[in-house]
Amino acid sequence: MEEIQYIFIDDTPKRPRGRPKKKSEDKMPGRPQVYSIELGNQICEWLANGKSLTSFCAIDGNPSYSTIMRWLWEGSAWYREEFSNNYTKAREQQAQYHADQIIDIADDGINDYMELQDKSGKKHIKVNGEHIQRSRLRIEARQWIAKNLLPKVYGDKADLKLADNGGPVTLKIVYDKKLPELEKKEM
Repeated sequence: MEEIQYIFIDDTPKRPRGRPKKKSEDKMPGRPQVYSIELGNQICEWLANGKSLTSFCAIDGNPSYSTIMRWLWEGSAWYREEFSNNYTKAREQQAQYHADQIIDIADDGINDYMELQDKSGKKHIKVNGEHIQRSRLRIEARQWIAKNLLPKVYGDKADLKLADNGGPVTLKIVYDKKLPELEKKEM
């Protein structure tokens, strides 16, 4: 019996991966700009309502996180000054929103206790430690956000009064020429 050998020749043309690159000096690299005043206002409103920028960027059709950051980077070709100013105000409002939530979370005790029933049918009330720990974590996260986004309002206050008039302290060093003579006498 004769043995047959098959030889496979790959004659399919090699295609470049990805989109073909167009060389143009007029266009900026990356995806095109989609910034508009309406979109900037939508982002700022989203943040002012206590939501995160990453959750906004996760929605289909919204710009990526890095694109929005480019709009905020001063000196960047994509920089938008008006958006940057509104973004700063929105972050301050976001800190206020989270500070207000702290009170609501602390006052909410609905799930702090669980009602359990044993085998005999007797009901017992037990502390729900997991819910309490989660509430504590939520409060601490909001405190951190408020403290770091609005340090003048919610930050740790260190009142250092250096001078009576609130101005700088002046230190005056006076050399007394009699000191070396005193040192010689003491020896």
